[in-house]
Amino acid sequence: QLISQDHSELVWEFFKLNYASYYEIYGESQFIMARVVRTVTEKLATQEYYEDVQDFFNKNDPGTGGPGLTVGLEQISENIRWKTNHRHKCRNFFFTYAKRHAKHHSQNS
Repeated sequence: QLISQDHSELVWEFFKLNYASYYEIYGESQFIMARVVRTVTEKLATQEYYEDVQDFFNKNDPGTGGPGLTVGLEQISENIRWKTNHRHKCRNFFFTYAKRHAKHHSQNS
């Protein structure tokens, strides 16, 4: 895993600011540019970032990174769907765990 979920937004912002350099170095290398674009986008998980990625590449040629852009956008959509479908389950699990742990901890004190 090249990019931590915790920092995916920061990586995306850095990539946008430095895109000209990335494009100059990797823009003609199909496999590298596609992987770079995919890697910096695939951990994003909000509709706002989905739209930001689309807008950015509507204004900036992805070069040979087009296939990576397609995969990245698909993954962002999947991340959004997963969060929508599972957020409440995760929240309930952690609240239940926290209650049990707090109850167990207070009984042992």
